[in-house]
Amino acid sequence: RIALPVKRITHLPLITTFYGYDMSSLPQNHPVWRERYKVLFREGDIFLCEGPHMAHQLELLGCTPDKIRVHHLGVDVKRIEFIPRTLRSGEPVRLLLAASFTEKKGIPYAIEAFAKALEKHPNMELRIIGDASNNTKQQGLLRYCQRLVMEAKISDKVFFLGYLPYPDYVRELQSAHLFLAPSVTAADGDVEGGAPVAIIEASAAGLPIISTWHCDIPSVVLHERSGLLVKERDIEQLAAAISHLAASPQQWTKMGHVGRRHVELEYSASRQSERLEELYAQLIGYGSIE
Repeated sequence: RIALPVKRITHLPLITTFYGYDMSSLPQNHPVWRERYKVLFREGDIFLCEGPHMAHQLELLGCTPDKIRVHHLGVDVKRIEFIPRTLRSGEPVRLLLAASFTEKKGIPYAIEAFAKALEKHPNMELRIIGDASNNTKQQGLLRYCQRLVMEAKISDKVFFLGYLPYPDYVRELQSAHLFLAPSVTAADGDVEGGAPVAIIEASAAGLPIISTWHCDIPSVVLHERSGLLVKERDIEQLAAAISHLAASPQQWTKMGHVGRRHVELEYSASRQSERLEELYAQLIGYGSIE
């Protein structure tokens, strides 16, 4: 309603960035947006998305491939200390999960898989950063997760930490051994879109990642190199991945180095800012966008 009329008057190029909800749940549940996107795709110049999965989804919505550019999210790697992960004698294997209590984060699957993995590896704990907003649905999911923990009798192994200030969150990253992020496609079609920033930050910190073949997570987590990926909602596979890495601390440091290097090359905020500047310069006539 605003950007397109301005473009028509000024003849300036228009760049649109998609993040997830806007290309998944929104057009699925509100078909009027499909018609609006047709106009936007026709008149807009460039459409940015976080990875190849999102690029494909934009094509399915009607955007021509020549207008789509993959532009990864960036994190400030200088603020995130890389720490090789090791396990001291008698120390529990600490798994960290950081997410809001929304369906697409897959937190119930994490809890159930963790409970199964505990049967083989009882010397573990799961620390969950995140909380429910005033949203009734989120509050219900939080209570459900707490009930899962109670029913599995693992309250001494699972810790709900709530929302934490960023410095405290970073300290949790530093003390964890593994990072858990079992994202799923929600019933209403909501997805991560690209990949959660928490995964990128955890990789930058040197944590091996356990996640899912979901959206553009496989572009961030290099399967069997910087982490392990499993099918969405597959509790058995998720438990097996937890068990494998919990029993393989000798793999952690190498996986952490691979993850950190990958983030530095493709998800550094400074590098991504430079790439975005180059794209803008090309679009306004300082070079070709091909």
